[in-house]
Amino acid sequence: MKSNIIHTCRSCFALSGSVFSGLAKAYGDKIYSDPESEKAIMSSVVYCIHHKEGCKWSDELRKLKGHLNTCKHDAIPCTSKCGAQIPRVLMEDHLKYTCPQRRTRCEFCNKEFTGHSLENHVGNCG
Repeated sequence: MKSNIIHTCRSCFALSGSVFSGLAKAYGDKIYSDPESEKAIMSSVVYCIHHKEGCKWSDELRKLKGHLNTCKHDAIPCTSKCGAQIPRVLMEDHLKYTCPQRRTRCEFCNKEFTGHSLENHVGNCG
């Protein structure tokens, strides 16, 4: 009889909605941890998930999460708490030009506003 064996790392297997979730329900008592397979998978060399955006990082899969904590292409919450998710590399421009929470002055009356308030104000000033 032919045996079907699937090798995956623990974190991929545990993802709800992954292709493995159905297998876990069907074969739960016949699924075993395979530390050697996990070690091999986590040692695989991968590119950053932001490779297409220009990130040149490549290393072992086990180091990807640590890299994403500093990757300049990874999106993080706006530091001014506007609710937007902005890639680190674009945060400075976002805070300066497009963030609705940025502080800026009206070019006509020189009063200070948030970016969102200024957009409403400029139509009534000048």
